[in-house]
Amino acid sequence: SCPDACGDPPKYQSMKPEGNPAPPYNAGFAVEYECCLGYRPMIPLVRPTSAVCQSEGTWAPPLQEAWKAPSCPKLTDPVHGNVFYDNGTTKSGSQVHYECDEGYYVVGTKIRKCEAFGKSVRWSEESPTCDRIFCNSPGRIRYGNFNNSQDKFRFDYNETVVYTCNTSNETDHFTLVGESVLVCIRPEEWSSDPPEC
Repeated sequence: SCPDACGDPPKYQSMKPEGNPAPPYNAGFAVEYECCLGYRPMIPLVRPTSAVCQSEGTWAPPLQEAWKAPSCPKLTDPVHGNVFYDNGTTKSGSQVHYECDEGYYVVGTKIRKCEAFGKSVRWSEESPTCDRIFCNSPGRIRYGNFNNSQDKFRFDYNETVVYTCNTSNETDHFTLVGESVLVCIRPEEWSSDPPEC
């Protein structure tokens, strides 16, 4: 078999080949480059971003290194939550995600990216907040009720309600079907539907 026309694609400090190109690198084989974390293409984008294997065994054209973008500022944790740096850095192209403490949930975007705008960088989207989890009343049931049904309209995270059927008498006998205990688990979401009597 014929030897490869070209050796490995050229290496750059600021760029890496897209995907994982593998030999053979025959004449006409093109390798597209993408910026490494923390680098951005030169603006305006006049330079080529791909190298092509030539029949004489060289890669052309020689590519210009990408522009080293500044890093985004460190972010502050939301009240009752935390921000996590998914790439361990705030460099251009990096990503963060937000999580809230137990009993709270993210309002807004959970993921933000450090993006380049012209010659500067900034975080995408606005910072989210962590709001307390509440549930509205799970509702009354026919021939039964739950504790606190008279005086409460809003329930905290992990708070429970207990349903019971009306007391049976000589003419009516009530049996509870379903879950008698409901727990507020997510915003406006109980652990199950109310039971029936």
